[in-house]
Amino acid sequence: MFSTINTNGKKINIIHAENEEDAEKIFNKTKINLLLITEPFIFSNKIEHTKLILKKSGEIISINFKDILFIESNKHKFIINKTNNTSIALYGSISGIMEKIKNSCLVRCHRSYIVNIEEISTIDTSSDPWIIHFNNSNKISYISRTYRNIFLDIFNNN
Repeated sequence: MFSTINTNGKKINIIHAENEEDAEKIFNKTKINLLLITEPFIFSNKIEHTKLILKKSGEIISINFKDILFIESNKHKFIINKTNNTSIALYGSISGIMEKIKNSCLVRCHRSYIVNIEEISTIDTSSDPWIIHFNNSNKISYISRTYRNIFLDIFNNN
């Protein structure tokens, strides 16, 4: 879908993609500033700072991965906790977000948590589940037994 809007003498072209595959094709073939789609989507390796693009109540939200501290899930909602100590609550599933953050600094650590590994200050391994502490924040997250080996591999390879 393609439409043009004239505002203050400026022409804005709007392209609407119905799915991730169409969005990828459009993005690769054109030079555009904004692409509206019907589901959460990221433009991996195509924007200087990889971003998570989400739709909430008729608005488009763009968040740099580096600005995300962690994402937590609670039933049918997820909360994006940002490094500036603000948060955004959205409807959806954490597994849906996982599909959108491949090859990023965001890693799943629990069935209810995804963390930015670049923002971890310490991991307390004396408790069960392990507790993650973040840089410049008093918020915490957890690493369940299921995800411990993934974290051990990440930190042993760095």
